[in-house]
Amino acid sequence: MVGWAVSVSGASDNPECLECRNGEVCTAELISLISGLAIGEAFTIAEFGMDRLTRWEVRIDRCGTPRVTARSEGWAALSRRGALNDNETEILHFLAPWDESHLLLARGADIGAQQAGLELRRIRGRYARARLLVPPGASSVDGMLAQATARVPLSQWYELVVLERSRSGRLRPAWQPLFEPGSLRGATGTLRVRCEPSGPAGTTFAVVARNGARPTGLVSMMSAKVPAGTYTLTATLRRPGTVSFDGLPASLREDSRSWAEIFGTVPERLTVFEPVHLIVAVETCGSADQVTAHLDRADQLIRNVADGAEGPLRFTLLTYDSHPHDPRLDDEPVTVLSEAGRAEAVLSRLAVLREQAHTRRRSRYSRAASIECMLAEVASLLQDSRPGHPGEGHPYGRPVLVTVGTRVAFPASRDPRTEILPCSAGHDWPSYFRWLAADYGAMTFGAICGGDPGAEVWQLLGKDASAELVALDAWQFAADLRLIRPVAEKIPFPMADQ
Repeated sequence: MVGWAVSVSGASDNPECLECRNGEVCTAELISLISGLAIGEAFTIAEFGMDRLTRWEVRIDRCGTPRVTARSEGWAALSRRGALNDNETEILHFLAPWDESHLLLARGADIGAQQAGLELRRIRGRYARARLLVPPGASSVDGMLAQATARVPLSQWYELVVLERSRSGRLRPAWQPLFEPGSLRGATGTLRVRCEPSGPAGTTFAVVARNGARPTGLVSMMSAKVPAGTYTLTATLRRPGTVSFDGLPASLREDSRSWAEIFGTVPERLTVFEPVHLIVAVETCGSADQVTAHLDRADQLIRNVADGAEGPLRFTLLTYDSHPHDPRLDDEPVTVLSEAGRAEAVLSRLAVLREQAHTRRRSRYSRAASIECMLAEVASLLQDSRPGHPGEGHPYGRPVLVTVGTRVAFPASRDPRTEILPCSAGHDWPSYFRWLAADYGAMTFGAICGGDPGAEVWQLLGKDASAELVALDAWQFAADLRLIRPVAEKIPFPMADQ
């Protein structure tokens, strides 16, 4: 038991205690008494008012925060036939102090009643070691306790709960120091955190207390819907148990959810967004309506990626047609319209292609499209823009190929089963696909197919993400390709600034 009872033989030497007399406790000494309490320990204040007795209890919780509770009883309820028992059984049972050295007595502002004054004198005689609490000026016991508990120095570390991301993207909890033991009301500190996209409740700023190797408990928990970004915050200790944060674009509010409920929403990992080179290849043979549908899906995807991407992003747009197998017609199966540019440039080219969709010349050969030539062109683009040896990193980031079309590829030689004519350039699409997949290990492939998604070429082109032309969830499709954050990947706590 902490022995914080002060000797009654002399007045306090604290400069704030000039109004106190021998044996009396003022605000400064009350702060010292609260600071000396051990976790779980308490002291009692008995306030004698005109018509009631109020029992105040100050207790220290496991986070080192002083907690105050109060209970009042009228004198009539504490007496029998209008007078208290000679042995004061009722009043002693009501007070039930921790021990005599943990009891303070206080005169209420309205203690003028004869019975209240009499009982105060009796209790002072009964508890010889109890001291008299003297609120300064016209203050009440309530106000004095509020002031004293706010000025108690911290006895434990205060830390902000954050998440850290490993190189692999796995998330783990961490603690950002805010205030050290001994910090007083008004102390401030700055920190930087990053807020990621969060769920409906927003980002939670939870402060925990630490006394040793592990946190001892939750001090406070507030949440706000904060836009993704990095913020420099100022943390202010308002009083033990209360911390405020300035520097956010939204106001924090108390969060009533349980700790388990919030922490259970932390995903196992957070997608790591590296630079990406998104290559979109669009089939432009077929009917005008079909071509327009291809272009619309490409436009939809690019807009979603541009809006939701969190890392550097470059775009390349290719169109591929069909080999005409007609000596009277030119064979121009692949066109690079925009290479490693910005989204705006690609969207502008798509708009022009939509305007030309109804006037464009159509190939008379309708059984296949030049996917194999498109793959050869992509291989050439990636190789030409990457000096050095195969396997080196691409200068524009991780390649992602998205193919939007309906027809199957031309074979390298006439297919005896389907009788589709061969590619005019003799390109073998499986060989080019294998080369891309092997030489660029991080490369991903997505397909938006308006034809048979079970065809081998479309299965391979959509090995990482696939969708039907008429039913594209562009956001989920992009998330499957690690272009944007998955819808379910919501981060409930701020991230440590790494």
